[in-house]
Amino acid sequence: MRIFQLSNPDKSYNCFLNVVIQTLWRLNGFKLLLYELLEIKDGDKKDICKSLGELFNEILTNSSGTPQTFSVDKLRVKLY
Repeated sequence: MRIFQLSNPDKSYNCFLNVVIQTLWRLNGFKLLLYELLEIKDGDKKDICKSLGELFNEILTNSSGTPQTFSVDKLRVKLY
């Protein structure tokens, strides 16, 4: 199991978003579907899916043995 942290700077109120991201990360079926959607080359990708996929890739490719903290800022911007 990959252990990671998501940033939650003071007064950013990312905690609810972080719970959703961590839940989606644990759902292998969701990750597979997300990566399939991102492979579609028709230009119809949603920015939110792309940002979430990029965050998942950052987490997946982290080779550090210690928990790393990842920013959700790009995803949060796309949600607004």
